[in-house]
Amino acid sequence: MFTRRHLIKAAGAGLALTGSGFELGSARAAGAAIDLPAALPEGARSNAMLDTLPGKKPLIKLSYRPPNYETPIEYFRTAITPNDAFFVRYHLSNIPEVDVKTWKIVVGGEGANGKLTLGFEDLKALPASEIVAVNQCSGNRRGLFQPHVPGVEWGYGAMGCARWKGARLKDVLDKVGVGARHAGGRLGPRRQRLQRDRRQPAVRALRDLRAGSTMVSASLLLGLGIEG
Repeated sequence: MFTRRHLIKAAGAGLALTGSGFELGSARAAGAAIDLPAALPEGARSNAMLDTLPGKKPLIKLSYRPPNYETPIEYFRTAITPNDAFFVRYHLSNIPEVDVKTWKIVVGGEGANGKLTLGFEDLKALPASEIVAVNQCSGNRRGLFQPHVPGVEWGYGAMGCARWKGARLKDVLDKVGVGARHAGGRLGPRRQRLQRDRRQPAVRALRDLRAGSTMVSASLLLGLGIEG
């Protein structure tokens, strides 16, 4: 599990290298050899370097705290991106530590017929679905924008394709029950826009999607595993 403690250990390892004669200049020289888009800002190009997080292959480090690491483009030569080469994206520097033995998810609210609390093992006990899908940060290729905009200056590597496996959101919602008004009931004419904006996600979560004659998993999974 990737936690703040892992980051601190990685930082300590970096300091040890510095103390033993590893120079920042050599790190930047290694970064200069990375295959980065020419359109990236010069500052992003000069500061990018290959760095290794626990459980990962060397990735392109764009920032350390919060950790934002890009997948080198050579890993996109196959359809499935390896787990240990998948990009890392965090918005906040405080990385939570989660104990799966005590972790719970509570399903309820205005649109539910009841309230349901599930643990990690409860989710694993539900029927599992698997789907191959691309996960892409909305800021992917931000560093190539003209004019440049604030934010992490991603190149091409803030994305990856994996086999995602987990319980379907549909099965969880079936357990708690979703009110008809939220699962497809009609709303008044003055709320038609609200109907389009709010009802559709619930409808999509409660049905299966088909592509031609091939069944595709429900549109949303509560991901319990990723296989690259």
